[in-house]
Amino acid sequence: MSRLNEICEYELNKKLLEGLGEIDIKNELKEDPVALAIYIGNYAHRNQLRVNGEKYFNHPISCFNIFLNMIDVTRDDLYDADIKLLLELNIPFMGVYELCLLHDVVEDTDFTINDLEEIFNECELGDLFTKHIKEELILLTHDKSEEYDIYLNRILTNKKASLVKMLDMMSNSRVYTLDKFGEKEYERGLYYYNSIYKINNKYHFIETFNTYRNMKKERAN
Repeated sequence: MSRLNEICEYELNKKLLEGLGEIDIKNELKEDPVALAIYIGNYAHRNQLRVNGEKYFNHPISCFNIFLNMIDVTRDDLYDADIKLLLELNIPFMGVYELCLLHDVVEDTDFTINDLEEIFNECELGDLFTKHIKEELILLTHDKSEEYDIYLNRILTNKKASLVKMLDMMSNSRVYTLDKFGEKEYERGLYYYNSIYKINNKYHFIETFNTYRNMKKERAN
């Protein structure tokens, strides 16, 4: 069974249990790369929990939601972002939704880059994966034998990967999601903030997104 069929069978069984009946999931995914990334991530992380006991996939969803807030859209209007303005301000957009949702899949599950590429190809979304996701996903996947600072410096060579890594660290810095907050968590939080500063100092994401939101509001009035 292909990995895509595994995912579709898993989702179909869930929907049947919810009383939603037979649904052609695979055909549905050919038109929606964000839904595909959600299905992949939800399936790949299905048996994993965070340290505090919450479902692991809550973290990629959190990264995704932070990005939505930064570009001033909601899940109901994902493509209402001002693409022209994002391009004008040189803010990465294509593939960012999917990268937020998939950034830990290769690092923390049994899915490989090749698995993901085959899945996107099967859904006729191979060009999106190749052009806008694959390189950044490889950079974001941390080989645990590599020192973290070397890994981070490698990510800094790619603007889109740097943005997703910053979103990842912003999500991981949410103190209210921790099960405790001792010295270890404090030190880790400092490291995250130092890393966020390092990324932002190079690409100025925080300031640029603020400019984007203000300009978007002005253009809407």
